[in-house]
Amino acid sequence: MSNRRMFLLIQTALGLAAASRLGAQEPQSRLSRKQLKELIADARTAADHQTIAAHFRGEQERHEQDRQEHEEMRKEYERNSSRYPSKYPTMGDHCRSLAGYAGLSAKQAQAMAAMHEKIAQEIEKKAN
Repeated sequence: MSNRRMFLLIQTALGLAAASRLGAQEPQSRLSRKQLKELIADARTAADHQTIAAHFRGEQERHEQDRQEHEEMRKEYERNSSRYPSKYPTMGDHCRSLAGYAGLSAKQAQAMAAMHEKIAQEIEKKAN
């Protein structure tokens, strides 16, 4: 089997495994973009902000899983780099880049969740 075919086979298998795992772990109450946008625009209560924070915590988890998967793929590439095309950017470069983006997205989602949790706490303090 050629290196290219082996590469495509591994990528497909990893992609299917990741998709099935993410699909199984995806929270049922995940907000759509439209729902999130509307909720942010109309958020007035602590519960509204807690819902938004929960959405961003879920996003944080999803991005962290993506980061870990790309780190695992990068490590696999480094163990068996001769099995993959050596053309730049290499698979290692690709995985390193995607892991970095996913890590940054996780941090941003964490910051958004923390901000909405803080707003919810402030609303609760004012109500009491």
